[in-house]
Amino acid sequence: TAIFSVINAVLLRPLPYADPEKLISLRSNQSVPDLADVEAQTKTFSSIGGMVVVPLAYTGAGEPTQIHVGQVTGGYFETFGIQPQKGRFIAKADDQNGAPFVVVLSHELWTKQFNADEQIVGKSLELSGNAYTIIGVMPASFRNPRETTAAWTPVHVSNPLAANFRGVHFLRTYGRMAPGVSLEQVRAEMSVIDQNLAAQYPADNKNRNTVLFALHERIVGDSRPSLFILFAGVRFVLLIACANFANLLLARAAEREREFVIRGALGAGRWRLIRQLLTESVLISLAGGALAVVLAIWGTSLLVAFKPDNLPRLAEIGVDSRVLGFTLGISLFTGLLFGLLPAWSASRGGVSDALKEGGRSATVGAARQRLRSMFVVLELAVALVLLVGAGLLIKTFWKLR
Repeated sequence: TAIFSVINAVLLRPLPYADPEKLISLRSNQSVPDLADVEAQTKTFSSIGGMVVVPLAYTGAGEPTQIHVGQVTGGYFETFGIQPQKGRFIAKADDQNGAPFVVVLSHELWTKQFNADEQIVGKSLELSGNAYTIIGVMPASFRNPRETTAAWTPVHVSNPLAANFRGVHFLRTYGRMAPGVSLEQVRAEMSVIDQNLAAQYPADNKNRNTVLFALHERIVGDSRPSLFILFAGVRFVLLIACANFANLLLARAAEREREFVIRGALGAGRWRLIRQLLTESVLISLAGGALAVVLAIWGTSLLVAFKPDNLPRLAEIGVDSRVLGFTLGISLFTGLLFGLLPAWSASRGGVSDALKEGGRSATVGAARQRLRSMFVVLELAVALVLLVGAGLLIKTFWKLR
């Protein structure tokens, strides 16, 4: 459950933006003039924007502290298709040489430093000696695709020197595909634009080749193999637990065999006995699943507290309805599947054998002994596979690192 909660947050859950499947990431950084030319020439992007994160001194909380500020182009927020919680976002008119100093606050900075002031829009914030007017507040759900930032400013205003040089390729760039456009069409167009820029500005753009990825793939791509390896490992552990579970149910059913045979003698049919045993095994499995959810909540909270650098979308990891549904499904599946053979075996006893003196020893027949032996062999086989697999997983992790 804990590992699935990570896979769910990182790989399965859609990115928290409007129509996230339309978002594209450019692998190579862009300069501000190049990005403006791309925007002017493109027909496959409906919007495109870039950002660079820089540390700036914030002096509004007494002692000066450094905060990470995203310096963005005018199309950055439009590309992600989100709405501000308060005020407005930075627009193209704000990202011009000589435009006023404006800033958009993150939800976290707004709540921690400004006590969630409802009248925050229009007030001033000092960053590295410049007074910025607060024009908006981001929603709590917004996350930059890669970096964490406390505020955002227009790049032409807060970093005019770098913004006006074509050779300074420093912007992480993201685009939104126009309706009806495929990723292959965007790649073909970008190849043409690269050639145009190389011909016009060979000193700054010679041999530049823009590589495009779907944004989700760019964010999670490196972590996908590691997460699937982990998930394979925990499936081995689950299989051993299920074999143990079935063996314990089989032993418990053997102890109750006289009870089942007497029930059968009093009119209980075989399928009724099987349903009773399956109900008991499912209830035990569901109780284990409920405990698993509690442990998974604790485990995922511990994982998030460690803040592993190579795990994307860390803040989104948690136990949600999909994780609960997964745990419920696994609990039902294991309770039914691994309770079925013990239930079937326990319902096979005969009345005459069960009532003989010595009851239990007389009723444990050769078939049941073979079944229990099979579970023992299964446990040993799975344990061996797990041992070999664990060694391979460690080696694989070492190579991935």
